[in-house]
Amino acid sequence: MAGLFLDTSAGALSLAIEKEGLLVLIKEENEFNKMAEEAIPLIQEAAKEAGLSFDGFSSLFITDGPGSYTGERIGLTIGKTYCFLKPSVSLYLASSLKIMSAAAKDRLSLPLMDARNMACFGGLYLNGALQGEEKRLEDEEIRKLINEHPSLVLIGIGDFAAELKKRYPANEVISAKMTSCLFTGKDFFSKVEDPLKVKARYLRGKDERN
Repeated sequence: MAGLFLDTSAGALSLAIEKEGLLVLIKEENEFNKMAEEAIPLIQEAAKEAGLSFDGFSSLFITDGPGSYTGERIGLTIGKTYCFLKPSVSLYLASSLKIMSAAAKDRLSLPLMDARNMACFGGLYLNGALQGEEKRLEDEEIRKLINEHPSLVLIGIGDFAAELKKRYPANEVISAKMTSCLFTGKDFFSKVEDPLKVKARYLRGKDERN
């Protein structure tokens, strides 16, 4: 039994492969502009390195956003197409923020993704359980959550973690790697009954809510 873990919503293509429950390979491609054309070849290459064929996966674990409007759809399109061609494959989905929270599993955390103009996509998590809702958070809303929860841990991916440290210097910020979080947060994924009906998780901004 082999599983493919995939995230394309956080500005890069991150994947992990497990065989018989053990993590055997992680890989990341940071050339976002080439993601659509290079995603399948990268997965094929990774599968070969793991001793598998491209169609050798029995389970797919894919994030459905929030994040890059285009990026989150690339992963879902791959998952839907794979399951259409191979109906026996099980598809599991999870929010990219939920998977990021695996970097601080037993602590109250606020995974954040850049939504531009000092805003972030975020949601409070504790042990993989969402505390409230995921939404686009303006800077003042993030500072309010920090004040309400003094022990709150902020989580960012890559360079954005460094940006969060500059914005909120008094808070602990974890710089997480999506490749690691995908496998660590395996239990956070939920099985999808009809893979062909899945949709991306798009969080609307305050200027789009009406």
